[in-house]
Amino acid sequence: MLWGKWCMWRVAFLAAIAPIIAAPAFAGSSQLDFTSDPGSWIGQGEAVSASLASGFSFVASEPLTGGIQVVIENAVPVFEPEYRYWILMIEGPDGDALAVGSYLDAERYAFASPGHPGLDFTGNFRGANTLTGNFTVEELEYDGGGDLSRLVVEFTQYEDGDTSKGVYGRLVYDASADEPSDLPGLSPFGLCSLAVAIVLAGLSPLRVLKMRRLTVHS
Repeated sequence: MLWGKWCMWRVAFLAAIAPIIAAPAFAGSSQLDFTSDPGSWIGQGEAVSASLASGFSFVASEPLTGGIQVVIENAVPVFEPEYRYWILMIEGPDGDALAVGSYLDAERYAFASPGHPGLDFTGNFRGANTLTGNFTVEELEYDGGGDLSRLVVEFTQYEDGDTSKGVYGRLVYDASADEPSDLPGLSPFGLCSLAVAIVLAGLSPLRVLKMRRLTVHS
């Protein structure tokens, strides 16, 4: 009987703190917005807005071929109908390091002709064999370890060089968005109540913080 009541209290307290665990406050803001022409194979005529708040993750890397790659995807298993992802890849002409500024006459990333910057926006298992376009790097920052910390880029991509098959987008990548800020909106009384709930639920504060952090990357 006592064990049953204990389990009921544990479930109740976990339910009470679930919104706090599952809804961290983000320190930064990563977001992808784009529109597309009806004839675009990649964009499918859609207008899309994807962000951390809407359940998308943003992962940046530097491919071996150079430039920058950002992968945006939701937390749905691959091949499920609701699974969605996009990848933006950009590079300077002839593999030069990217800098703030405009890059015109772009061609497909990794296949660009000499003197042309590279660009490739793909998504949901759709891509283009050849493309033209341009992009403008508005902000570009790296941390002390040389990792990308912030990128803001606007881009226009035409599939097969056809201006009726365009995708027009803007990407903001902010690495600080991967770090949850302090617990939001809690008064001293609320913090005390949260502490009691954690103890009665049999959880350690460290475990709760880890649970909050995991939600950021999901």
